[in-house]
Amino acid sequence: MITVRADGNAVVVDFGDIVIKIPSGYSSSISGVRLGKGGVVYFFADGEEDFLSIGATVFGEEPKFIPFEYSIIFDKHSKGIQGLHELIRGIYTNG
Repeated sequence: MITVRADGNAVVVDFGDIVIKIPSGYSSSISGVRLGKGGVVYFFADGEEDFLSIGATVFGEEPKFIPFEYSIIFDKHSKGIQGLHELIRGIYTNG
């Protein structure tokens, strides 16, 4: 089960074995973090709702697929970025 939470102005995504932290791009703290379908994380910042995509953050967006900024803050099995990629692909493939 994937869980999400706010940590200051960042979103923390907990996959169980790997935990990542994604900056929201806001200078103020965020709140109301929740996980939607397709790996989209919704949150409130500066009184407005915004969102980010876990997949787009980790893999990047078309056409260049350059990942956005994120940090691995916990990695139970020391699998690193490759392990994170495999985990996310498995989640998207299996629902």
